[in-house]
This record gives sequence, C-alpha cells and structure tokens, in this order.
Amino acid sequence: MNIKNLYYLFSSMVVVFIIKSGTDYDIFSFDGKSFAAQRSIASFLDILDMELEKELPVNTKENLVTYNDTNGLIGDKTFSISSDGNTFKVPYFSNVTSIDDKNINITRALIVLHGNSRNAGTYYKNMLLAAKMESNQLDTLLVIAPQFLIESEIEKFNLDSEHLYWSGGGWKIGNLSKDKVKNPRQSRVSSFTIIDSLMTRLVKKLPNLKTIVFSGHSAGGQFVNRYAAASAVPSELKKSGITLRFIVNNPSSYLYLDNTRKVFNTVHFQEPQTDCTAYNEYKYGLDDLPNYLETIGVDQIRAQFPKREVVYLLGNQDNDLKSSSLDTSCEGNLQGKHRLERGLTYYEYLQFYYGSNIKKKHAIGTIPDVGHSHGGMFQSELGRFYAFRK
Repeated sequence: MNIKNLYYLFSSMVVVFIIKSGTDYDIFSFDGKSFAAQRSIASFLDILDMELEKELPVNTKENLVTYNDTNGLIGDKTFSISSDGNTFKVPYFSNVTSIDDKNINITRALIVLHGNSRNAGTYYKNMLLAAKMESNQLDTLLVIAPQFLIESEIEKFNLDSEHLYWSGGGWKIGNLSKDKVKNPRQSRVSSFTIIDSLMTRLVKKLPNLKTIVFSGHSAGGQFVNRYAAASAVPSELKKSGITLRFIVNNPSSYLYLDNTRKVFNTVHFQEPQTDCTAYNEYKYGLDDLPNYLETIGVDQIRAQFPKREVVYLLGNQDNDLKSSSLDTSCEGNLQGKHRLERGLTYYEYLQFYYGSNIKKKHAIGTIPDVGHSHGGMFQSELGRFYAFRK
C-alpha cells in the first residue's frame, strides 16, 4: 500500500490508526480490530467523531467544578447570569482559566455551539484541534463552548438549583429554560439571552477584542442560524467596532422569513399547497414566536438578518436520508430531502427573499468528502478560514 498519511488518536478505549491510500481509508484500532476498510473520508470522519465521544474527560486544571460527573460530560467551569434578582449558572469549556478575568491578549473569541447530544466538551476539543492547525493565533484566541443542559443531566449529575436547564429541543431555538416541580427554578431564561450575556461579558473583560465568531454544527447550527437573525446585541457590538461572524454548519432546518418554500424541481418559491399546517411556525418560520423573538419583533428580525455576516458550510456528503438525527417532520421535509439539499435551497431562498445583495453578507461553501461530522467541518480548510483567518 502506498501510504500517504498516517494519523493517530488516543482515546480512553483505543488508539485508532487511519492509513490513506488514494481516496480511501483503512481504519484499525490498536488491538487490530478493523473499524472499516476502504471507507470514504466522510465515513471516516463520522467514525472519528464517535471515537472522540469515548475520549478521556477534558482535563482543564483551573477552576474544576466538582459534580457527580465521572466522565467529564459537564463543563468544568461555569459563568453566572442574573435574572429577576436570582443568580444562575451555565457550564462551559474553555482554554482560559475564567472568562471573568480581564485579558489584554485576546483579540478573537470563538463561541462553539454543541449539537443535540450537548457534548460541549467534544466540540470544544475538536475546535481546539482546528485552532492548533492555525497555531500562530493561539495566544490571542479565546475558545469557549457553553453547554445547555436538560433536566435528566441536572438529576444524573446532582447539579444544584442554580444550574439552568432546557427542554431537549428548546435550547437550540431560544426558548426559555424550564421550571418543573421536581427541579424548580426561581426564573426562566432564554438560551439566546445566555449568549447575549456571554458576548457582553467578553467585550467588557477583553479590552482588545476585535472579532467574535460563532460556529455551531447540527443542532448548534440551528441555534446559530436563528440567533444570528434574532438577537439585537450584534448590532450594538458592531457600533463598538466588534466584527461578528456566524458559521452555520449542517443544521437539519433553517429559519424562513416568510411563508414561501421552494417548489421542488424548479427554481421558484411560493406558498406551498400542503396538509402540513404548522410548516411556518417557529422554528421553521416566523409564526407563533417564543418570548425572546416576539420581543424583538418580526419586522426587526427581517431587517437586521441581511446585515449580519453569516456563512453556511455544508458537508457535501451530508445527504443521508436515513440519518437518525435528521429532522423528518413535514415542516423539515418542506425545506428539502436532506441537510445538504436544505442548505443549498436556503441560500437560494435568501436570494429570492432579499435579492442578490444578500451575497455581500451571507456566503455559502461546501466541504468535500465530509458528512455529518462537526470535527470534519471545524477542521476543514473553509471551516478554519472563516473561524480563524477572515
């Protein structure tokens, strides 16, 4: 075999060797077990993500939080937020001791949004690997991965009543945190408000900060798409000279600005004739908005979204119709058959809705040989360009 590349990954269970020959990969564990033979790079990256899930816990030495968490699944640091006179906490992973410390060296902050599994630690580590590929920026770069918990994690890890938690689908679209009888909270906070507070804090604590980049994959991509449209904070930060960029990677669905959808096998968008009566309700459209977005208002959302710098990155192999995490609802299917088609269609839609000038602020790119893999997206050439160089 003509070996062109040899990579290795240490994990808590195995060492994985990937040997490249031509366009295919042979993947073997240290004990000789073959994970795959002659697999495409997209399949390889999906396997790599699964192996990263098994890795040893993130071992950040500073400010370790002592929960009943033996696998490093909960962020080892927390930042606080006040609401209605109450103080709450949100866990996060980061390459700094604390985001509450003043730091004159940081010029760029990268906020990483996890997927549906809420595995912020794995996302953080994969983004840090991407950052190390851009090693000249490490001294001036802050990487932070906030973690949006659900109720079962509050109970499993015995977290105190200051920890906020959301529904499994609510955190990714800006819904209020939960307050249930078994785990009561004195106030409820939108997940978008958490990020507003985080950004404001970074600007105060990092006097030389010039750029804030968001990068979310899958459910995190859903979050970034909707947050970029909804939040008013980016406009205020822009007035202070802060550049903001939103990278939307491989989400299952997008936020449409009106009730039109693409007529499949055509280039036209129009109101669909469908039995899917809720297709334009939020999170898919702007009907029946939750508290945070209702306060902003539909008109402002439509007006500010084209002014935001947004990049849509799509794995060109993210076209699996049977993906277990693909949104297969009628609302989702009206946006396209799979994630790749939905992303390409959405960019067409933005040009239909706003006109061609939208391309001055919103861009799109496809990542070759990558499927539904956050590591593959983050560490790709385009992923690193928009996160670290632009």
